[in-house]
Amino acid sequence: VTPPARLMRVFVDADHVDAALGALARDGFDASRNGHGVWVRIDPGEKAGPILCLARSDIRVKDFDLSPRTSEDSR
Repeated sequence: VTPPARLMRVFVDADHVDAALGALARDGFDASRNGHGVWVRIDPGEKAGPILCLARSDIRVKDFDLSPRTSEDSR
């Protein structure tokens, strides 16, 4: 049984949120706005993916954390 996807909160500068959402979407991530950052749905073992995606797009990640919730909890 595959564990459910997790939600990662990634914090970027407020003026880079739209760019972050665009970069994540281009790389196939399911992401949504969250104040000064974004929520990103990640599969188990893929926690580095959103951070690497943003780094490739020259978007500085100020901080991130994993929510105790899974994407199934938000349905």
